[in-house]
Amino acid sequence: MLADLLTGFDIDVHSGMNATSPEPLVTQLYQWSGEHWPRYFDKAIHNEEHWIASTKQDDNLIYSVIMDTAIVIGELIIKHRPTYCWNIDRAPGNKVMASYTRCVLTAPWLPEPDRFVVIDIESRIAQRFLHAHYSGQRHEELWLRLLHACVSGGAE
Repeated sequence: MLADLLTGFDIDVHSGMNATSPEPLVTQLYQWSGEHWPRYFDKAIHNEEHWIASTKQDDNLIYSVIMDTAIVIGELIIKHRPTYCWNIDRAPGNKVMASYTRCVLTAPWLPEPDRFVVIDIESRIAQRFLHAHYSGQRHEELWLRLLHACVSGGAE
């Protein structure tokens, strides 16, 4: 659905997913989200708790767009670093984390391969919406940083 939506903004998700480098698509998505997502933000209702509890329907469709964007970026990470995969965060030590029992990216943690790195990709993408007013969200391409950390192995 995201691919169909983005054709209206001259972003070709299918070509971007098949490109040699994931960077152009991630950059386009980051710029698009920064330009368009803030108009849907209402500080009276949008916060971490509301996002986590949301069914991503009706008045909360923006959360569905956020999840779809997270899926695209997650798939790009997996394509360029196949040690990552989708998983459910069931790590007992993460029970206090927003990621617990949600879909995340995981990869073996290189110092101890029997342990896993957990990347809550949806949360990382949601921050662009929930905290769009932070200067770091406006001026740094945080999604590219995340992509580079994962693809390079730096997150592991």
